Amino acid sequence: IMNYPNPFSTTTTFKISVMDSDLISVYLTDLLGRKIFDLACGHYSKGNYTISFTSLDLAPGIYFGILQTAKGRKTVKIEKLTN
Repeated sequence: IMNYPNPFSTTTTFKISVMDSDLISVYLTDLLGRKIFDLACGHYSKGNYTISFTSLDLAPGIYFGILQTAKGRKTVKIEKLTN
């Protein structure tokens, strides 16, 4: 999982690679690990995917984008700037 641009003001795009068909979940957490937004959830076939995220309501700060699969978890640090 990666996102660009990072840091971002209003919109960022996540790129994820699914190595094997799997049930995945992609979501954002705050610094305390609380889930604040679901980006994707479901069964994905092997391949590369992009997910756009736009949030004018998200406060500036540090967040984490998480890709969760049955085989593990990948995390990326995200910085949200002012709108």
